[in-house]
Amino acid sequence: MRTILSLLFLSSIFIAAPAVAQNTSGVHSPVVNEGHKSFQYRLGFSLDDEGEDFRMKHRFHYQQSLNGDFRWRVIGQTRKSNDSDFDLDFLRAELLWELSDDEDVYKTGLRFDGRVRDDNRPEQFAVNWTNRYSLPGGWDLRGILIATKQTGDNARDGIGLESRARLARKISSGQTLGVDVFSTYGYTGNIGGFDEQRHVISPFISTKISKDVTLFGGPQIGISEAAPNLEARLWVTRGF
Repeated sequence: MRTILSLLFLSSIFIAAPAVAQNTSGVHSPVVNEGHKSFQYRLGFSLDDEGEDFRMKHRFHYQQSLNGDFRWRVIGQTRKSNDSDFDLDFLRAELLWELSDDEDVYKTGLRFDGRVRDDNRPEQFAVNWTNRYSLPGGWDLRGILIATKQTGDNARDGIGLESRARLARKISSGQTLGVDVFSTYGYTGNIGGFDEQRHVISPFISTKISKDVTLFGGPQIGISEAAPNLEARLWVTRGF
């Protein structure tokens, strides 16, 4: 029953939202579990208020731990627009390095990302400092600071700065409820005020629909002028 209710809730997000997300990002944990393997699919699309400029993105990634400290991931994302049925959005490789011990309440780690794109768009490299606290009562608190550098054609000057945060809790029915906050501040030397930055708040629900398959989704609400008004996320994860 709880799985059916979760599916109805996630479906209602996509029916109600006039603009559904192209933001396929999340708030990842620094924890690396030895022996972990999983595949994930993420969907996003958007349509402006006049019904024009339709865009859709599909993201696929596979990740696998090397041991209890390191995990690699490869990502491919495509996009669809009014001008094209299918374009490569980007290819990305990631390496997550957990710096904490298994018994630590506070977990921390570094993730190194490299992204390539086409259509004369710049390559992009990022370092993520990711943190997690296990709080009393089953609460999970995460925080990430991200520094990004672009290279190649049309690259931005300076270092791009972002932060992400999550507060979540697994409830007695087995589902996880929480909220993510995404903040994109801009590039050093050209950082504007709050409404010139992109700040988004995103409540979510996560539930298992089988032993190895998890469904995740929720709306995304812009709280600054530069952010989209309303978006959503939907992910399907298959563990091995």
